[in-house]
Order: sequence, then C-alpha cells, then structure tokens
Amino acid sequence: MKKYISYEEGSQGEYAEEEMNEFYRSMANKEEYKTFKEWKTDMLKSGVFEYLPLIETIVWGYTIVTEIPINRYVKNKIKDSLSVGYIHGRVKTNKYVIDWLVK
Repeated sequence: MKKYISYEEGSQGEYAEEEMNEFYRSMANKEEYKTFKEWKTDMLKSGVFEYLPLIETIVWGYTIVTEIPINRYVKNKIKDSLSVGYIHGRVKTNKYVIDWLVK
C-alpha cells in the first residue's frame, strides 16, 4: 500500500510500488544500480522520491490507514467489513478506489 511521490522533472507524479519497479526497469542506470532495492533506497535518501503520508482515521474503535481522507460512506463500508472480521479491504466510490487496513 506504500505510495511514493516525486517532484523532479522527468519523474513527477505519484507511484505505487509496482510503478516504482517499472520506472527502475525502464529508466535507471543498471551499471550504477544493480537491484531495484538499491536504486529505490538511493532515490529516497536523495529526495528524488518521497513516501506519501498515510491518513489514520478511527472507525468503530479501530485505527484505519488509507491514502486519502475518507467520508462517511467509506467509513460505513469499512465498518461493514470490520463487523464480519476483515482487517483490510478496498472500497470503490465514483471517483476513487480506496485501499484500507487496520493499523
């Protein structure tokens, strides 16, 4: 569920872990960076990429972690999932697909 962001020209935007891996495969200097892990560590240390902060919200007594703030509709969907024992899931709205998990 980790996401990353870059403000650098040529790599501007938000990236999921899989997209970071694709970026490495297509753009990274393989002579300098032999592995994805090595490249990602250096990109985070140098500030080319940053972790996107996660949002914590209390739902039904649980701390829920999401990538964006959630509204009442999403909270109710999460509550329904919690009531049957789920500790993570995905809620689809008209605009977003929101992954969530219990911290």
